[in-house]
This record gives sequence, structure tokens and C-alpha cells, in this order.
Amino acid sequence: MRVAPLALTFAFLALSGALHLFFGLPADLPLADLFASGGGFAETLFWQGEVPRATMAVLVGAGLGLAGSAIQEITRNPLASPVTLGTVSGAWTALLLATIFIPAFAAAHGIWICLLGGAGVTALVLAVAGFARMDGLILVILGIAANLFLGGVGVVLALLHGQIASTLFIWGAGDLTQTGWTETIWLAPQIAIAAIALLTLSRPLTLMRLGHQVAEGRGLVTVPLSIGVMGLAVWLTAASVSAVGAIGFIGLIAPNLVRLLGVQTTFMRLLLGAIAGAAALLLTDCIPVALADWSKTLIPSGSSAALIGAPALILLAFRHMRAERPGSFHLPSGRNSIPRPLLGLILATCPVAALLAIGFGGSLDGPVWIGNASANVRDMLLSLRWPSVLAAAAAGTAMATAGTILQRLLRNPLASPDVLGVTSGATFAIVVAVLLAGLPPAETAAPSAAIGSLAVLGLLTLIWRRRDTPPSLLILTGIALAALLDALVHFALAKGGDEANTLLTWLTGATFLTGPTEALMLSGCTCVVIAVALAARRWLTLLSLGEATAAARGLSVERARQGMLLLVSVATASVIAWVGPISFVGLLAPHAAAMLGAKTAGQQLVASAGIGCSLLVLAELIGRIAFYPNQIAAGAIATLIGGAYLFGVQLLGMARRKTSIL
Repeated sequence: MRVAPLALTFAFLALSGALHLFFGLPADLPLADLFASGGGFAETLFWQGEVPRATMAVLVGAGLGLAGSAIQEITRNPLASPVTLGTVSGAWTALLLATIFIPAFAAAHGIWICLLGGAGVTALVLAVAGFARMDGLILVILGIAANLFLGGVGVVLALLHGQIASTLFIWGAGDLTQTGWTETIWLAPQIAIAAIALLTLSRPLTLMRLGHQVAEGRGLVTVPLSIGVMGLAVWLTAASVSAVGAIGFIGLIAPNLVRLLGVQTTFMRLLLGAIAGAAALLLTDCIPVALADWSKTLIPSGSSAALIGAPALILLAFRHMRAERPGSFHLPSGRNSIPRPLLGLILATCPVAALLAIGFGGSLDGPVWIGNASANVRDMLLSLRWPSVLAAAAAGTAMATAGTILQRLLRNPLASPDVLGVTSGATFAIVVAVLLAGLPPAETAAPSAAIGSLAVLGLLTLIWRRRDTPPSLLILTGIALAALLDALVHFALAKGGDEANTLLTWLTGATFLTGPTEALMLSGCTCVVIAVALAARRWLTLLSLGEATAAARGLSVERARQGMLLLVSVATASVIAWVGPISFVGLLAPHAAAMLGAKTAGQQLVASAGIGCSLLVLAELIGRIAFYPNQIAAGAIATLIGGAYLFGVQLLGMARRKTSIL
């Protein structure tokens, strides 16, 4: 093995450590007094705050980097990591649940709770993806879906248990702040024992590179080895999460940095992966340390890691996925055509759902029908409920329409505004306009959302124009963009102070915050969007057949594509501006419509619009009744439903062994 990669990695670690200590050095502490005995407050702050924080960053970074290296060796997937498999979010969600419901047990046994949650989610993602597809894109997408679903669970818990969960969320976003050496001393042996165990398994892991069948032919028992290695990787992740919260992307960046150095042996890949992870987390943590005086509140260390990790994911995707065939996504097949009575039933469900949502409310004794109230109370409830129900119906219809357009344009059933980062772009633009630019929300929300969504779609279009860019790569790029923009939103919220608290509820997709004027404006925009989409259904049909076929039929492909993307931007920006981010509806509704037999563009637009409308209206009703006296945002409920749907249809597809529709 050459010395250069080892020397370069240690140099990276030393430089990152020096920068971290430099930014963490108190301004009023001269270097000459750094080692003085009996020092004052500045010296104590440095030795009991900054140095333990840097040490914790080394330990956590090494653990996550080693975990990512081990996972990539087992899966042979350069995009697999604790964050892209859902391990981090599983560990954190389990700890959040335990802290709320069994706080004493969680305080005493946090690492075991994190281990259980991380292992459970990782095993589910691996099982759903399938053994043969661990090296494909589907593994990563299912992990991201798990992250979105568990994020929805966290939002619901935060709204139901506000004070406890909000405090945990600040720490759970990744907080390396230390007030002594206690946590560092506890974490060090956890990381060391697992690291030694993984390094001793480097020899059998080398055989695994040849493939499971070849390795078994040479006498290696692959299943126990795979379980053991994944278990150790989950242990490293669980220990890190229980100590500092959820920090992602380090386990993705570190092993790929080592691969870029040309390291071939498994032992050195694991060892240098740990060192590179420590250096990467030290470097990314310099951002919140350096900006501590600028920000009014704590900047999460996990968000700063995402600022570097998300662009790295994009670069890695372009390097590794362009020449590879991405893993296919299995969905259960549906009807060949949708009967008119069924289509009519889908549309009829919308007013029925709206009537139920307006008519029923919550109480301590269960759902209460509005007709049982007095006339004055009934009028008051109607005036409060109809705007939120109308906004939910319009938002669900708009997001379903946007998802249908994107899926047909990209010829990929995984495309939707939230997955491609369009929703995150619009959200980021509004947060920046309100918090950083100080502009009034009412006047700037709609144009800011339009600019943000158009910017993301424009960037994706530039990437898409390259003829060798597969649609699946575009999906992964959108996922990375969404992660990057979400990290920037956390930075903006950290700077925002009191104004940021107002936006937190809006970020959950709270339709109950929408007033009559906003609901009517959103409904008008949605009607225009669905009308234009139906008028352009021939374009969508031709574009879904491929650019060459569409051009041969006389369609101006570039003009049609730009027009459809503009329509998606209008739909997404309208929803974000007047309701807030809505996840999964744009993914779920077109899927469900296709499974019911809506194969043509016109049928799928109508059916998915009806499904999206009913889904979000029912989510509004569930959020109002199920958790009374609290009201949960419809966007959070839709996220839970959508995540469960994505895994459910994949499991059905595996059970029925149907052919992929990709």
C-alpha cells in the first residue's frame, strides 16, 4: 500500500483540527495564556468546551466514516451510508419516542434504543430493496423515503409534545456542543471496540467484493458476515446518535474520498474511511463554530454537514451512476384501463371528503357532527373550517397534477415536486425572503416560491439536456438538492429569531393557517393548472413515449417540456406560498391512479387530481380529530400516509413478483 493516501488523510485531519481549534479559540484569550495554570473563564471555556467538542467531532466522524465504509463494502454501493439507508433517522426517531413516553429508560439506555431503531429501519430498507438490488439506486431512494416518513413522525411528535420534542429537535439536528469530557469519555470505547471488530473482518470483506456466490464457493459464510458487519455499522451509528444527535452525510463522504485516493485494500479503506470521517466532521463543524457569534441561536452541526454532503452526493451520483443501470423499482401492476364508473367514484369522493372534513370536529368524547351545535357555534365553525378544507382540496389537486406531469416527462414513477427538490427550492426562497431580506410574507410568498421552484427546475433542466443523463440520475440529483436546501433553511431559521417561530408551523403544511382569501386564490390557480394540463394531455402522452417519438410526431419537444415545467412550477409555488410544503401527494396520487387503470395522460391527470384532493382533505380531517385537542398539519399526516404507501406497494410488488414499470 502506498504511503501517500495515508499521509494525505492524516494531513486533512490535522488541517481540519487546526481550523476547528482556531475558530473555537475565545477572542479574548491570548495564546500565551492558553496553558497557564489557574486560568479564568476563557481558558475554562476552551479546555472544557472547545477541546471536548473537537474530540467529539473526531470520535463521531470516525464512527460514521467507518460505518459508511463498512456498509459500502457489504452492499458494493458507493451511495450507501447510514443516512441514505435510514439508519440515522431510525435511531433518532426511536430515541425521540422513548424520551417522550419512557424518559427514565431512555436516559439510562439511550444507545440500545438507538440501536434498535437504526437496526429496524436498516433491515426494512434492505429487505424491501432486495438482496439482488443492494448495489442500485433503489436502495438509496427507499432510504430517503424512510427518512421522509420518519421526519413526518417527528413532526407529529413535536406538535403533540411541544416543549419536550422541540428541545430534543434542536439537539437531534446534530449538536456537538460539549460542557465537559463526560460524553466524550463514554463514547470513546463504544467507537473503539466496534472499530477494532470491523478492522479484523477486513480479510473476509475482501472476498465479498468478488460477489456472494464466489465468496461462498471459497468457503466464506456470507450471511452471518453481512449481518455482523451491518450490525457493527449500526452500532457505530447508534452510539453517535445517542451522544450528539443525528448527523448525516459524513458516512457517505468519507469512504468516497478514500476511493478517490485510489485505495484498494479493504483494511486501508476502512481505516482511512474512519480518519477521513473524523476530518470531514471537524471541517464541517467549523461552520457553526465560526458563525456562533453571528447567529442568534444554535446552528445545528448536522445541517452544516449537509451543506457539504449534499453537493458531494450529486458529484458522486454523476460519477458512479451515469454508466450504470440503476436498480428498478417494483410496483404492483393494475388495470389496463380505468372504468368510467370508477373514475366517477374517485371524483365523487372529493365532495364527500370535503363535507366530512367541514362537518366533523374533535372532542374529548370523539368526533362531533357540526349539525349538533347551536346556530351561532355552527356558523363560527363553518367560517373557520371551509377555508382550510378548500385549501387542502386545492393543494392536493395541484400537487397531484404536478406529480403526474413530472412522472410523464421523466418517464419515472419516482418523480414528484418534493423528491426533485422543487418544493424545497420554493420553501427556501420564502424563508430567505422573509427572514434574511425582511420582506413581508403576504406580499412576497407567491413570487418568492415561484422564483425558488423555477430555479430548481431550471438547474435540473440544464442537467437533463445532456443526452447521457438517465432519469434516475436526475431523481437522485433532486434528492441531494432537497437535502442541501433543507440545510440552508435550518441556517436561515437559526438566524431568524422570533420570526422563525412563525414559519415553523407553516413548514409542516398547515392548511388550518390559510384564510378565505388565500384559499380562494389557491383554488383559482389550481383550476388554471389542471385546465392547462388537460389541454396539453397530448403533449404529455407524446413526451412519455420518448423525445424521438414525440419529435417524429411533430411536437416541439423543448418548447413542450419548458411549458410543462413552468406549469409544475406554478402549481408547486402556489401550494408552498399559501399552504406550505406538502410531501408525498405528488408521488402517491399518480401511482394510485396508474394502479387503478388510468394509463392515458388525460385519465391519469383526472384520477390523480381526485385522489390527491381527497387524500389531503382527509388528512386535514384526521389531523383535526385524531389528536384532539391538538391539531396536526395536513402536510404531516400526508407524509405519514405517503411513506407507508411507498413501502407498502414495494412489498406488494415483491410478493407478486411483478415486472418493474421503470
